[in-house]
Formats: sequence, structure tokens, C-alpha cells
Amino acid sequence: MSFEQGLVPTNVDPIQLQFGIGPEFIGYFVGAYTLTLAVMTLIFGYLTDKQKRINLMLVGAIIWSSCAILSYFSGIIFVNFPVFVIVRVLAGIGLGCMTPVGFSLLTDVISSKSRSKAFAIWGIATLIGAAAGALIGGDLLATFKKTGQIDLWGDPFLFIGVIGMFLIAFLVLFSEPKRAAMEDKLKDLLSKQGLAYSYRIKRSDLKNIYKRRSNFWLIINFVDTIYPGLLLLWVFKYLAESFNLAEGVLTTELLIFLGLVLLGLLVGTVIFAWLGDRLVKKGDIGGRAKVAVWCAILTNPFVIVAFIEPLSNQNFLWMGIVLAVGMAINSGIGPNWYASIIDVNLPENRGTMIATASFLDNIGRSIGQIIGGIMIASLASVFLAFQWATIFVVLQIPFWIPVMFYVRKDLTEVQDILAERAKELEASI
Repeated sequence: MSFEQGLVPTNVDPIQLQFGIGPEFIGYFVGAYTLTLAVMTLIFGYLTDKQKRINLMLVGAIIWSSCAILSYFSGIIFVNFPVFVIVRVLAGIGLGCMTPVGFSLLTDVISSKSRSKAFAIWGIATLIGAAAGALIGGDLLATFKKTGQIDLWGDPFLFIGVIGMFLIAFLVLFSEPKRAAMEDKLKDLLSKQGLAYSYRIKRSDLKNIYKRRSNFWLIINFVDTIYPGLLLLWVFKYLAESFNLAEGVLTTELLIFLGLVLLGLLVGTVIFAWLGDRLVKKGDIGGRAKVAVWCAILTNPFVIVAFIEPLSNQNFLWMGIVLAVGMAINSGIGPNWYASIIDVNLPENRGTMIATASFLDNIGRSIGQIIGGIMIASLASVFLAFQWATIFVVLQIPFWIPVMFYVRKDLTEVQDILAERAKELEASI
């Protein structure tokens, strides 16, 4: 699914020509998709904590796969922009269930001591999918630059939609794990036949969830997704201008630049996820949150420096190294941030909290996508839009610092509650 999300950003130019629209409309369109994804993530997150999760995953996968196929027909065969927008927005509905449902299932099959590494694996798989989509989309963009053919960008939508339909069959065969099966306080008991974690979210839980201080500060920092939202939508247009992709997408300079950034993302994800889990195993229960906060703060100088001057064939190497280091540090946020949200919430509340966090993150990305389209249209320069928008990188810092002051207390409270529930479950045997 991350493969599909890399297709629109890489082919902004041919999509604009195909439908006869300007960059601001691309920003509105992708922003609407992201907003829909955000809202549906919130809804599915609550349902995740109440319903059988595999069934929700099936519904989302069917909607998403169908809409991927329909994206091809509405964009290439019928060339109808309003219909294309509607189909893409509906795809956001299907995709909206994947994060809360997938993360909820993941926490019940992976040891609680390895949560950051588990989310790192998720992140790496997502990154590989997005990179594959970007490479294929980039190749199509290069073909467009060479030949002027504007209708090639839709083919991957058809391909990935059909593949998605086949993969749905595997979901039917997947056995849903017991909820809370990997919690240290409960896993021995829940491994026994006939015992199950019976708690489910109630509406009355919502007040306590959102009043928890660490929850508030872990999700309110959605400001840090505004710049990535802008960057990821328009970065391929920026690369096309910087490396003159009309001469071919696989230029040596571009490959080296992208290789450095991708290497930084992969290495950083592994190292900082390992570090977060390592600190927890050594007794620092707030270690994952600590790693996420420091990664968020230390990323900023590298991102700002990377956009001091426009990228070119002359400076691509040093700028690639700077950005690779920045992305390596930044990639430590995701796995430790998600693991921290899981840690500070009870098992029956985690889908809702992951969904709330993802909702606000997508709101931030949507704001970035819309602002990016407006800024590029106004400044007539992708680079200037990137440069001016780095203000959002600085604004995120105050939202991260309070996390370290509250997370330890909330983690202790959750563990105490789970210990009490373990006693109740044991007494029922």
C-alpha cells in the first residue's frame, strides 16, 4: 500500500497535464485524500478496540484494492478529474483501517520488550514499498520527460490493485492473536487454553485516555508532520528540476543522492529502534520516549542545512550526506514513538490512541501538502517553498520536550493496572 502512495508524488507533472490543472489543485486533491485517511483512521481505531480485527482488515483491504483499480480507469481511460479525486478519497477510507488494526495485531504477536524493533520492521517494509513505488514512478516520469506521453502514470495503480486482491486471500487464512497476549504481566496466563483478555474500550474510557498527559504530548506534536507532508509530495518535482530528468531518471548523481538518503533511513531505523528497546530492557521504562524526543530535536539542523542552497549536480554529494544523517536520526522517531504510545495505554485503548495519533499526523501532512501547493504556485519555485517551510521544523521542538516529564508516571500506572488484572484472571481459573 505504501507502494501506491509513492506514485502520485513522482508523477505530479504528467497528472497536471492529463487533467489540465495547476499545482494548487494537486495540493488540494492530495490533501483531501490525506484528510479522509486521517478521519477513517480515527473511526477504525475505535472499532479496533471493540471488534474482531481481522474482519476490519478485510473490509479495508477490499475497499483499497478496488479503488486502486478504479484509479486507473478514472485517470487514464475516462480522464475525469472529479471522479479520480472521489476514487482516491475512497481509497483513503480503505487505507484508514490499516494502521490502527495492523499495529494492534502487531503488539499481540511481538514481545513487549521488542516493540520498537517490531515497529522498525513495519517502518522498513513501508519504506521499501514507498521506495519501489517511487522508483517505478520516477522511471515513468523520465519516460514522460523524454517522450511527452502523459498516460503512463496510471498503469501501476492497476497492477497494485490486482495484486492487492490476491493478497486479500491470505488475510482470510490469518488467525487473530489473543488481545494483550504479549504483555509481561499477562502472557503466561493468556498462553493457557480458554483464558482471554476480556476488556474492551468503553466510551467512558475516552475521557481518561485523552486526559493522560503523556498521551496528549505524544500526539499534539503533529506539527512535526507538516514539513514531511510538503516534502514528500513535491520532492520528486524538485529532483526532476535539480537533475534534469529529461536526460533519464537513472543518472549517477541521482542514484547516489537517493542511495545515501535511503541508506540513512534504513540504518537509523535499525540503530535507534534497537537503542529504545535496549534502554527499556536495562530498566529505563521511559527509554523509548527519550530516544524519540532526542531524535526529533537533533534532526532539525540537518534538514535546515540541506535546503540552504538548491540541489544540483555539483553539490549533490555533500547535501546527500547531510540529508542522510538527518534522515537517519529522524527515522528513530517512528518506532520509538509508536512503541511509547502502546506502552502508556491499556491493551483495549491502544487502537484508539494509535488512530488518534495517526489522525493528527495526517492532519499535519495534509496541511503541509496544501501549503506546499499554494507556496509553489505563489513563489514559482519548489526549492523556495521547501526553504521557507523549514520554519515548521523549528516550531515542532517545544511540543516534544514535555513528553519526557510525563511518560514514566503513566507507564507505571498502566503496568500496575495490568498486574491487578493478572491477579483477577488467575483467581478465575
